[in-house]
Amino acid sequence: MSIAVITGSSSGLGKEYVDVVVNEFPEVDEIWMVACRLERLNEIAKQYPQKKCKAIGLDLSKDESYKTLGRILEENKPDIKLLISNSGVVTRGNFDEADLKSQITMCDLNVKGSTAVTHLCLPYMKKGSIILETCSTSAFAPNPHLNVYSATKAYLMNFCTGLRQELKPRGINVCAVHPGWMNTEMNVGARNTSHTGVSNFLPEVNVKKLASKSLAAAKKGKASYTQGVFYKFYHLLAKVLPHTLIVKFSAM
Repeated sequence: MSIAVITGSSSGLGKEYVDVVVNEFPEVDEIWMVACRLERLNEIAKQYPQKKCKAIGLDLSKDESYKTLGRILEENKPDIKLLISNSGVVTRGNFDEADLKSQITMCDLNVKGSTAVTHLCLPYMKKGSIILETCSTSAFAPNPHLNVYSATKAYLMNFCTGLRQELKPRGINVCAVHPGWMNTEMNVGARNTSHTGVSNFLPEVNVKKLASKSLAAAKKGKASYTQGVFYKFYHLLAKVLPHTLIVKFSAM
């Protein structure tokens, strides 16, 4: 039985990925949805009676969750066709004003959680499988007021680039998706605060389209996907301009 593992699937982009896999990936027999809110996952699963969905309630910022997921994988020995590593969290504000726990949680979930899930799933992936890691346009350059978040996503972007090269001999594609501003649960109330600045004027990304297009790009063997002319242009600027200049603009 072929499965798709989708983390962070209880809301936002992760929930849209579930919808895309159900409707556009008939080769996937079962979807494993992983997130903290088990009740929410069960509600989502009921929306797709045509597809077998397994709800797995795990907090991927916690070390014990890796042991649990590893045990579930070992017991089922699934054929993982698609891994969508989408769990993530963001806390905004100046680093010296933020509480330590929120900063560490971003590192634990965005970096450690994504790394652990990918490592645990890889033994069950074969030629033709796909790994999609949700990075961010924040990975392109450091972002004041989003400093730790930006750094965690830069880690994921570089992780994807190296892992993609390592897995080429196995025929497994790794694709980094870089969402821009999304009107999702994670970003509720984030605009019009004292630490948003330029972000108040960023164009909004179509989340449904992003989920569909990024998976299509990954299926075609692409290394990354960024939606929208604005964000693609920003990526180009981040490659050619000094980051010391970009952060001054971002901090406005």
